[in-house]
Amino acid sequence: MHKYHKKVRSSDLFGIYKDDMGLFNLPKAGHKFSIKSGLGNFSEKLKSITRYGELKNLKNNIPAITKAFKSYEKYIKRGGLSFRQRYCLWRKIKKMDKNLNKEDEREIKKIIDQYKR
Repeated sequence: MHKYHKKVRSSDLFGIYKDDMGLFNLPKAGHKFSIKSGLGNFSEKLKSITRYGELKNLKNNIPAITKAFKSYEKYIKRGGLSFRQRYCLWRKIKKMDKNLNKEDEREIKKIIDQYKR
């Protein structure tokens, strides 16, 4: 290997590093998605990301997020959320949790956008 070339992981091209716990650790939309049951359920992954990962400021918002996602679980299992469903989910989370700041709002919207159709 030439001294000017360095090894680049495929994940580095998109700004996502495998070592960091981030949004890509959340379960994907599909028939195996679950909120509270199973090994890789949404609530446990969200708790671990807020404990060890990059979303540490969402610790106090976990109950509102999981409760709101629970009502849309069947749509996520079918393949994802439409724009209207994502908007309604966002409004439901905002209504349940009154103490959201701008950074929390931005990160919750990123989580919701993971479940696009």
